[in-house]
Amino acid sequence: MAKTCEVPRALRERVVKFHKDGVSVRKIARRLDMKHTTVQYIIQKFKKTGSVENKKGRGRKRATSSRTDRYIKEVVMRDRKLSAKQLVKQVEASTGTKVSTQTIRNRLKL
Repeated sequence: MAKTCEVPRALRERVVKFHKDGVSVRKIARRLDMKHTTVQYIIQKFKKTGSVENKKGRGRKRATSSRTDRYIKEVVMRDRKLSAKQLVKQVEASTGTKVSTQTIRNRLKL
C-alpha cells in the first residue's frame, strides 16, 4: 500500500504552471505545502509524458475474472455446505485459475 494519498490533479496542474512560470522546485513546494521531492516527481513526469494524468492500469490486478466470479457463486448456490478450501480445488480444476481461500470468501461477499 502507498504510504501517502494521491496528489489531486488540480494541485499537480498548479505545480506544472508554477514550473512553467520559472519558479524553483523548493519555492513551489513551500507555496503549495508539499515535499520538494513530490514536486520534482510531478515535474519529471510532466516532462516525460507531457501530462499530469495518472497511468492506466495502476494497482493490483484481480485474481479472478467476472466469469470465474460467476462460476464460484453458481457452485456455492448448488452446494452451500462446501468449504472455501473445497471451492479452491474445484475452481482450479474447472477454470485453471489459482485462487486462495480468502479470494473465494471475498467473491462471495459481493
